[in-house]
Amino acid sequence: SPNDLHYEEIDQTTGLITAEGETPYHGDYSMIPPIRVSVDGSLVLIGSGDLFDANDMTWVAALPRQVTDMEWLNDGRIVSIRPNGADTALETYDASYQVATSAVVDGLPTSMHRYGDTIVIVTEASIPAFTVVTP
Repeated sequence: SPNDLHYEEIDQTTGLITAEGETPYHGDYSMIPPIRVSVDGSLVLIGSGDLFDANDMTWVAALPRQVTDMEWLNDGRIVSIRPNGADTALETYDASYQVATSAVVDGLPTSMHRYGDTIVIVTEASIPAFTVVTP
């Protein structure tokens, strides 16, 4: 079966599935996790770096590289982590999906989590480590 991204809309009152769909691209893009929806619900970003319109699932743009994890900020920027040798590259993307800021965090990337305007980055060398940043 082709590599594709599917979705279902669930009525928040009844719990019933009210709509479903998929991207119109059947195997054209690498559907790599994680999957993150923008704060305003208009875009879907996946681990390959590809962005899709959340309404019709058409391709919109792409980050310049694949990422391990990413989070959307309230202002529409994207923060991502990816391997950088034995460390983690932390990058913030602007509205045109270009790298606006970058930094290196010790250890290999595991995940990241957003709490308000704060990002917690989880990395691992010999033990898990947590780095808190405010992009």
